[in-house]
Amino acid sequence: MMPRSLNARLALSVGTLLILFFSVTTATLDYFFRDLSIRSISDRLEVQMQAMMAAIDEVDGTLVPVKEQLNPRLLAPNSGLDGEIIQRKGDALWRAPSLLGNKLCQSTQLKPGQQSVNNKVLADGTRVLTLARSYSWEFDDRHQQLLQFCVAESEEPYFKQLNDFRWRLFGGFAVMGLILMIAMLWLVRAVLRPLRQVENEILMIESGTRQQLSDNYPRELAGAASNMNLLLKNERERMERYRNSLGNLAHSLKTPLAVIRNLIHAQSSMDVAKIDEQVSVMDDIVRYQLKRAAVSAGGTVGAVSVALTEVIGPLVEALQKVYADKNIECLVDVDRDAVFYGDRNDLMEIAGNVLDNAFKYGHRKVSIRVQAMQKGVTNKSDFVLTVEDDGAGIPEAERETVMRRGKRLDEQQSGHGIGLSVVNELVDLYGGTISINNSSLGGAQVTIRFDSALPK
Repeated sequence: MMPRSLNARLALSVGTLLILFFSVTTATLDYFFRDLSIRSISDRLEVQMQAMMAAIDEVDGTLVPVKEQLNPRLLAPNSGLDGEIIQRKGDALWRAPSLLGNKLCQSTQLKPGQQSVNNKVLADGTRVLTLARSYSWEFDDRHQQLLQFCVAESEEPYFKQLNDFRWRLFGGFAVMGLILMIAMLWLVRAVLRPLRQVENEILMIESGTRQQLSDNYPRELAGAASNMNLLLKNERERMERYRNSLGNLAHSLKTPLAVIRNLIHAQSSMDVAKIDEQVSVMDDIVRYQLKRAAVSAGGTVGAVSVALTEVIGPLVEALQKVYADKNIECLVDVDRDAVFYGDRNDLMEIAGNVLDNAFKYGHRKVSIRVQAMQKGVTNKSDFVLTVEDDGAGIPEAERETVMRRGKRLDEQQSGHGIGLSVVNELVDLYGGTISINNSSLGGAQVTIRFDSALPK
């Protein structure tokens, strides 16, 4: 089971890799060292055999080595270098004094010209590496005899050297592994420092001592920190809207409640109708404030895309049915690449209120245009919505007034004057802008712009 700490996981992973690496490296170096040592001993045995054969002389039909030409180690007991010559039947023609009675060559004869290299343990327990080679020796009287020449070298120095090499190798790798492990732990701690900074700053945000994450993170964490800051900002705005909505609701209900209280005290014959009217007003206010409290924050992380064509078309069809008696000619031009990133209901609220006003106050013509700005921009709304009508228009001095909740220029029309205020708030939440100008059709022109190139 992996530990939950990233530091522990990385330390365990790095430690495992270092152990595996040094184990494979140690085994490989040990193999090459042993192979090289055996090859070196074999080469020395080849030289000793050539020297021993060169020192052999024939005396009265018998092969006798010339001591002066032999390697002195062959004549010294326990020198670590041994030699022997045997006949086909295994009888020794000559045995080096260094053997001290031990038998060196195998009784099995090799074919002429063949040789073998073997490990052998002598009778006294000495481990030696032997080189045996068979020759068809021609004597002076022309007869030939199959002889086997053997030379051997003790492996004790080799094993001592091998053990010393292994201890040095293991010790060196252990020290190196420890140093590398400490260095890797320090490096892991340094690499994970930004994550600890994120953790500490989140704790500070939770305690209220910070408002957002800092902006000095590495590139790999910068995106996550930016999205986290955006999420925190949106949550703060959401809470602020909740507080404002509740405050507005309480404030808006004061007047209807006062009217109802007065009507109850007055007890006139018109009380029922007036009370019903005030209750309807209160119902509209409550619906509006609850709806505003549930509005999604603009530009939230993970927002989905909504094509403008999916919203504008159904809205136009619905409004043409609602205002069928006016027989309004509606010109619609929606760019298929125009996409809104956010809550679909928010887009319906924005477009629905603006289009409803155009149909409500227009006489015969309404124009709707949606133009995509920068194509290919992801996770950001980037389009311009322009709605025009041929109505009376909105005087320049009153354009700011109609953006405030409860303000309407035409008191003859139904409603509470909250449509454009909803649009204004939503557009601002999503980082857009709204403007009112004179239309070429003669009425009002409402332009809503979402530009991803502009900072929110």
